[in-house]
Order: sequence, then C-alpha cells, then structure tokens
Amino acid sequence: MYLSPIDQIEFMARPSFSLSDDEARQLVRELGGVEARCPVNPRDHRRYVREFIRLIHKITGKTYSPAIYRRLLSAYAPQRKPSTATLSLERERFVKELEAAPATIGADSNTAPSGHGGNLLMEIRQALEDLAALRAPRGASQADSYLQAQCDFLQQRLSHSEKQLAQAKDGAHQVEAQRQILAAQALHDREQIDMLRAAGAAMTAELAKLSVAIDDARQFALLAIDEARGETRAWKERCAAAEAQYKEQLSLTETFRRLAYRQGADIPPALERKPT
Repeated sequence: MYLSPIDQIEFMARPSFSLSDDEARQLVRELGGVEARCPVNPRDHRRYVREFIRLIHKITGKTYSPAIYRRLLSAYAPQRKPSTATLSLERERFVKELEAAPATIGADSNTAPSGHGGNLLMEIRQALEDLAALRAPRGASQADSYLQAQCDFLQQRLSHSEKQLAQAKDGAHQVEAQRQILAAQALHDREQIDMLRAAGAAMTAELAKLSVAIDDARQFALLAIDEARGETRAWKERCAAAEAQYKEQLSLTETFRRLAYRQGADIPPALERKPT
C-alpha cells in the first residue's frame, strides 16, 4: 500500500485507531444505506469514498488520514478497494466543505451526492481538475510531487483513452463503409434473385403449356392408332372374305371347265402350250 509523505507522517504521529463499540454498531447499521446508494464500480470508487468519509465524520466528529480510512474500509467494506489518490482527494474535498460550511456538513451526511456519468474520459478529466485544484493549498513540495505524478499518470491515461477513442471511431467508420457496400451488394443480389424468380415462373408456365400440348398430342395419337387398328382389322376381314370367295369361284370354275371338256369343248390355246 502506497502512502504519500504527509500521510506517512500523520500515520506515524497518531496512535493506533479503533472505533468504540457504539460507533462500530452505528457504522455497520448506516453502512448498508451507503452500499445501496453506491453500487460497486471497479473503475470508480469516488462516490462511495465520499459518503464513507461523511459517515465516519458524522459518527466520530473527526476526519482522519487516508491510511485510517483504508483500515476502516478493510474492516467494514473489504470489497471496496479505492486507490490512495482517491482517498486523499475525497478527504481534501471533505475538509474544504467543512471549512466552507461547517454547520451544514453534518446535516447532509446521509444525502447521496449527485451522480456522474460512466464516461471514462469525463471521469479522468474531472480527476485531473481535482488534482490541479489541490496542488495550491497543499504547500508541501513532496505532496506536490506526488500529486503531480498522479496528474501525469492520469494525463497519460487520458491521452491513451483519447487515442483509443479515435481508433474506435476510425474502425466504426470503416465498418459503416463496409456495411454500406454489403447493403448495396445485398440489394443487387435481391434484384438478381427477383429476376431469376420471374424467369423461373415464366419457364414453369411454359412447361405447363408444353405438358398440356404433349398430353393432347398423345391423346390424338392414341385415337389415331385405335382408328388405324380398327381399319386394318376391317381390311383383313375383307381380304379373308374375298380370298374365300375367290377359292369358291375357282373351284366352281374348275368344275364347269371339266364338265365342258367332257362335252367336247375346245381346249383354249393357252392350256395347250407345253412348257419348253
């Protein structure tokens, strides 16, 4: 745990500190309200430290060094681990409030201070302003060096955060440009899909018409085949009847020819010819 030179002097000069039983019970009883008003924020303990210092002053009527406040926090609120700079800043702020309005501090000790936003850059700037304001009344060169070191550290954090913010903005612009390109591409793709769907619907309609035409042609062909089969069957029957009739006529002719030959009829010259 780091202590500034002044805090080290105060810590060594004072005897071992402890709350009385009544003071400890009152602190435990009223600390629940402070916990409820100030949820745990790992990046910012200032509001909680401010109310804790007010509550200690309300109970004991005294102010203490950051080392004493840290010892009390470790005993009664171990989950809160503010930095020594935060304890020093809020202690000095509270001392200034006591000097400016000593009669009203005790009455307002349970009033929650106005909240501040979670913007990290604003919080760092506020801390730098507080450090700059505290440099003049300290008067000690060692304390000024410590506060200057804290101020330089926070200034570096602020510059780093601003660089990160600028990089994040550039990344956001690039992402937005990429999003616009992808949106235009998606619009073009949707248009192409609509065109393909329209072409597909037209082809489906043409296929339906072609299927109907093919069905009609097949039905016509089947009917023509049936008619041709019927006509062929009829001609076969006619041919069979004509052939039977021809055989009958041939037999009858042969009978009459033989009868004519027996009666002395002349033989036709064609029948008299002999094969050579």
